Amino acid sequence: MNIKFAVIGEGQPDHIILKNIIHGFFKNKLIPVNRWLPESDESVGWDRVLKYLATEEFRTRLLNTDFCIVQVDTNECEQWNEGISHIGGNASEVQIDKFIEVIKAVLIKKIGADYSSLKNKIIFAITVHDLECWLLPFNSNLPAEQSKIFSCKKTMQGIAKAKKLTIDKKSDPYKRIKSFEEMSKEMRDNKELLEKSKLNPSLKIFVNTLSSTFPFQV
Repeated sequence: MNIKFAVIGEGQPDHIILKNIIHGFFKNKLIPVNRWLPESDESVGWDRVLKYLATEEFRTRLLNTDFCIVQVDTNECEQWNEGISHIGGNASEVQIDKFIEVIKAVLIKKIGADYSSLKNKIIFAITVHDLECWLLPFNSNLPAEQSKIFSCKKTMQGIAKAKKLTIDKKSDPYKRIKSFEEMSKEMRDNKELLEKSKLNPSLKIFVNTLSSTFPFQV
């Protein structure tokens, strides 16, 4: 398949997970999934993501790729100064869907007037509330954990420790990245991805977005 993706995200683990999702969704591990942000292995956070969307560099690079995935966590969305209110852990799927639309509206505003001409190349990946929430369906058999949107980092750290892995930011960077690769590798399996993505609300929305964008894959 002659298609290229790029990722704008908060950190290297985000890129790893999104790459595995793309490879699993398309059943093709050779699809290029380039990392635009962060440029180095250091995490940059939500503020850099929002700022990057307003740059000319972003617009120029879009010309040379087919699709760009824009990823952002929502755990600190109340600090964005956009009047966004957090949603609780008991939020329904409908409430989470509406919340994601609010987040997307902020990202679109950051892109600006050019969005209308660029939107066919942009796919939003809104992780509610942390990236680690998307790992839970693939690493836990407990329904209450698989659907979590709060305290996912703490839960995943416990699961990782039990597997003699580590995703703690204070740990050795190489071991941490290898742990994210190990704990997201099941996403590369199309059947597992499509089934288990249904268990976490915001991951389900992202995979459904891929399905509607690329209906020939479903």
